Amino acid sequence: MDNFETIFVTTLTTLVVTVLAGIAVEYFKKIKPKLVYSIKESIPITLQDVKIGANVIEVHNPSSKTVKDITLRIKSSGVDIKNSGVNSTTGLDYDIVELEDSIEVKIPFLKFKDYVSITTIMEDRYHIPNKPEVTIRSPDQFKSILESKQDTSKIKHFDFIVVPATISAIVVAITLTKGSYSLSTLISARKEQATQLTLAATKVNLPYLVSRYSTGDDFKYYTQGPYIYTLALNSSTKEETQKYYDFLEIVVAQTTVEINPPSKASLEFFLGRISLMLGKENDGKSWYTASMNTDETEYLYLKSIYGINN
Repeated sequence: MDNFETIFVTTLTTLVVTVLAGIAVEYFKKIKPKLVYSIKESIPITLQDVKIGANVIEVHNPSSKTVKDITLRIKSSGVDIKNSGVNSTTGLDYDIVELEDSIEVKIPFLKFKDYVSITTIMEDRYHIPNKPEVTIRSPDQFKSILESKQDTSKIKHFDFIVVPATISAIVVAITLTKGSYSLSTLISARKEQATQLTLAATKVNLPYLVSRYSTGDDFKYYTQGPYIYTLALNSSTKEETQKYYDFLEIVVAQTTVEINPPSKASLEFFLGRISLMLGKENDGKSWYTASMNTDETEYLYLKSIYGINN
């Protein structure tokens, strides 16, 4: 009798475990993987009578399941849109097709934690949207989720550190900056500098600079003068040197944000040096004069280090 009870309990337990295992397998089969995407909205600006905006679109897979044959379509109806650089998980394959008003990124698969990030530039004479339309397709069943970059848990987790540090930096900036700049002006300029630099680099077709500036917003106008001048010195052709000159000229000429006098004087100073590299002596003298008029102290400081001859 005892043996019968033991056999019965064992058989019943095995049956229950088998049934539950089957139900669990079917349940997990039905769970759809997720593809999470985000769109960093642009701040439209006007350069040479053309409105331009830059966006960064990122797609990543937070699920344990792989999603295959993905097509990411980025569309902006009636507006020119261009690819300005792609970043992805190391070794990940992708293919980009540029159409008239859209860009398609074809990705063979995205595994757990794989990602693709693409910087796009929209351009039009009259109007551009803050962000393009984004759709994601795949023959696999999946759930797509639009994620706000500003609401990520990582940022929330460090709010108590970031906010005080940011406020302290702003207070110091107000104290040290020459002239009377309002808090709102400083915050606006801080947010837009990387965008302005990205768009100017796009305008003159310098992909390396586009990729550099579009990956972050911690770039300052002031340091770009000597940096671009160094690149110009190492240019292999006169055409490339001219591009660096055009880039700095666009940055100086843009009027959507205020550039503080020392930064502007620095940019104008190095425009003068690059002008002389191109054999444009009169332009060089004009830029040196502009630099001195903008901020004489900064001009004399740079002159003491670099001189005014090429």
